Amino acid sequence: AEGQLDGVPPVVLSGLNKDVRNPTYFDDLMGQAKGAGVDSHFRYLGLIPYDHVLSLNAACDRMINPSLFEGWSTTVEEARSMGKRVLLSDIATHREQAPARGRFFAPADADGLAALLWQAWNEIDPAAEAVAMGAAAAELPGRRQRFAREYEDIALALVQRGPV
Repeated sequence: AEGQLDGVPPVVLSGLNKDVRNPTYFDDLMGQAKGAGVDSHFRYLGLIPYDHVLSLNAACDRMINPSLFEGWSTTVEEARSMGKRVLLSDIATHREQAPARGRFFAPADADGLAALLWQAWNEIDPAAEAVAMGAAAAELPGRRQRFAREYEDIALALVQRGPV
């Protein structure tokens, strides 16, 4: 596996590596990566400032959200706002968000995600990425306005409804 990864960008992880629901999850995951001989290809940054997250997102080739469950995902919205391709676990929330440049994999299918990552790596087209980023930047002000109007409509409806 090591020779096959030469020149392939690393998988960069950020965030908290502990979860009270499964305290050994991160260590188990990294142990599996080591067992597969690909642990040197992962870069865990820990908790980082949000502006660093945005900088990493802007510079990345693909974003990945391998969630098993989640509410509305900021990762998906950030990918959409930057025109990035995003690889998503196939859960209802991700389908609801339906990013145009999203690709889905079964949540428990590591081999499927690996195949999708490999395919994504082999499809990188800098010119197409630049066009997508430009289109996303042009669309962003309108998306923000629509969001603000929808949020305002919800808030006004709740105020008009009064106490429950």
